[in-house]
Amino acid sequence: MTEALARLERGRGAWSWVIDICPYCGKKHTHGGGPIEGDPRELLGARAAHCKSVQPEIYILVEEPASPRASTPQGWL
Repeated sequence: MTEALARLERGRGAWSWVIDICPYCGKKHTHGGGPIEGDPRELLGARAAHCKSVQPEIYILVEEPASPRASTPQGWL
């Protein structure tokens, strides 16, 4: 299965996994990462791609390596 690099974003009460460039359609997709109190890494893995222009596909959400500018909240690991 194809991997999709995802970065973690904190929202209002929930985490989101954001794929900036889908490996199938090249567009940005967002997947739920669970409640703020939870561990969003538990929701990495196989997901349906949200592509509208191509046949539905499955990819594996893989956490993008952290960049020096990443703003991961402290205390949730």
